[in-house]
Amino acid sequence: MRPSRLIPLVVLAALAIAGGAALATGGLTDGEDTGATIEGGADDGTALAALRASDGAAAAADLPQAPLETFDGDEVALSELAGQPMVVNFYASWCPPCVGEMRDAFGPVDRDRDDIAFLGVALRDDPEQALAVAEETGVDYALVQDHQGAVYQQLGLAAMPATVYLDPDGEIAGRHNGALTREQLEQHIATYLDQR
Repeated sequence: MRPSRLIPLVVLAALAIAGGAALATGGLTDGEDTGATIEGGADDGTALAALRASDGAAAAADLPQAPLETFDGDEVALSELAGQPMVVNFYASWCPPCVGEMRDAFGPVDRDRDDIAFLGVALRDDPEQALAVAEETGVDYALVQDHQGAVYQQLGLAAMPATVYLDPDGEIAGRHNGALTREQLEQHIATYLDQR
């Protein structure tokens, strides 16, 4: 192959490697912001209702107002769920790291932490497949859908899976782009939510 034809291939390979590294390592940013229910599953509909009814729930001005949709067809804005510390995890059935993260980190940590709410947001996913992933991984926290990715974009997220940490006032305390281990998730909760 002639050297002139190799240059575009080398550039593409470098971009692919850089993009893969960014997805693999994720990106943790501080809280400075620049930018459902499972039908037939473990959640009987009370998880999202409990989030909506939490003490001090008030619309948080900095959170996206774009609606998320429950798997029952109702709409809820992320800002409506303010009132307690919350971990919001964007996932999809088409994202293998998302599935592993839900099974190995989010499910176990959610079961260990009654003082923090967890919300799973299926991003641009088929509803049946998104619910199947939740059942397969054993998560039983509230689930909603972001069909068009509007909330994901408004939060300034850039990888899948992605996680946002919200303090009780609905302020963004931190973000993470990429998969998390259980230890990383516990460390982020300690850093962003336990010390507020």
